[in-house]
Amino acid sequence: MKSNYLVYFFLLLTATTFVQCDDGDDVPAVCYPAELPVDEGTLKVTYNALDQPADVVFVNEDEPGIDYPVKFEYTDGRLTKISYFQGSSLQSYKTFERDFGRYIEHQFYKNGDDVFEESSRYIYYVNNDRITSRTYHQSFNDFATADSSAFKFDASGNVIQIDYYDASLEYLYKSEITFDDKLSPYFISGLNDSDNAFFTAINLSPNNPTRIKYIGSNWTEEDTFEYTYDSDGKVLTRKASWDGITRSIAWTCK
Repeated sequence: MKSNYLVYFFLLLTATTFVQCDDGDDVPAVCYPAELPVDEGTLKVTYNALDQPADVVFVNEDEPGIDYPVKFEYTDGRLTKISYFQGSSLQSYKTFERDFGRYIEHQFYKNGDDVFEESSRYIYYVNNDRITSRTYHQSFNDFATADSSAFKFDASGNVIQIDYYDASLEYLYKSEITFDDKLSPYFISGLNDSDNAFFTAINLSPNNPTRIKYIGSNWTEEDTFEYTYDSDGKVLTRKASWDGITRSIAWTCK
């Protein structure tokens, strides 16, 4: 297994990670996630020659027969654009750029004149090859900071705590995250289970979250996750507490 998959996401380069599986031959198979559960559906993933996500299809379980293709584009091996379609119609897209220790994710949507314009952006701040904080900006407020968050990591590189702040940097709440000891398919693919910020605790953490606890001044909420694994440690299913549905994770091996 290549040891520094973080380089791919934090520096947007070409290094990838994978699961090696014992298939009985001298050379172990190399496996990547082919189907991943997300909110209300499944991502079907194909990879390019550098084993980066290239063409992804979101299958919405609430809209059978309607697929939502997602196309990833790279320049010199670096992620530069993600385009979101309904059928063949482009609905929105994101672009990515590096800027002196920051990664900027620009989000574009159609306005009332059916013209794409930037509606929001995330700025990720990097320290020692890790995204350690993030700010969110919206166009209607001239891209001033709307809110921000700071990440804390354990020795394995998992995001174990996120502190959330408002536009005035007043503390709002935090999330505390616990993990299993198996390699996460979201980390391997670099994909996450939501469609907001591209980089989240889900795809930044090498292991699988088992509990996310949100803690405010006088309230707490909690999401939990259950998994099954094969003998090689690959995740086969995930069940999230918010819907209680066990969803499968498929792999492609070579």
